[in-house]
Amino acid sequence: MSILGRIQTIISANINALLDGAEDPEKLINQTLIEMQESLREAKVTVARAIRDKNLLEQKYNDTVKQVEYWEKKAMLAVEKGDDALAKEALTKKKEEANLVSELKNQLETMTKQVDAIKSSCEALESKMEEAKRKKEVLLARLKNSQASIKINENVSKFNSNSNSAFETFDRMEQKVNSSEAEADAIQEMAEPDRDLKKKFEKMETDDAVNDELAELKKKMGK
Repeated sequence: MSILGRIQTIISANINALLDGAEDPEKLINQTLIEMQESLREAKVTVARAIRDKNLLEQKYNDTVKQVEYWEKKAMLAVEKGDDALAKEALTKKKEEANLVSELKNQLETMTKQVDAIKSSCEALESKMEEAKRKKEVLLARLKNSQASIKINENVSKFNSNSNSAFETFDRMEQKVNSSEAEADAIQEMAEPDRDLKKKFEKMETDDAVNDELAELKKKMGK
């Protein structure tokens, strides 16, 4: 499986577990980021090795090109010396090296494309990694809000289902308080049979005091 394929598998598996509620969301997200970071590290190592191999192949290609030039010069030198047999040997070596140059050139072109593709994949993975880090806090906040909403709705549902019995309890308590107050008033009335008459006199005295104060105020104001 390729590195990018492995990343996709990791993300898919963890998202499914998250949706299933099998694990703590924050722990799962952090674990996913750790696994993505590890895969990114492996991807960078793969890119580095691919670039190294490409550079080695390129060096071999350049050396072989130089060998073609070398044997051609040797063939020319043999011709100048009048040694055709030696010139043919040099040309044979030149042809072998030229064939190798052609083969190495094809390999180098293929490897260059592969390296470019791996580098692009690694850059895309790194971009996804940074995006995941940015979205982490937002995602966790959304998850916590949704969990809080579920809890609140559960409590509201429980309250609604128990509201009738709760209100009945309050009604019974109110009736008991009213009954207790009425009983206390009755006891006090029995203990003080003249209570109502006393209250009338108290009110009269209060009214007289207020009237006197009003008259004094009007006198002060010249009314």
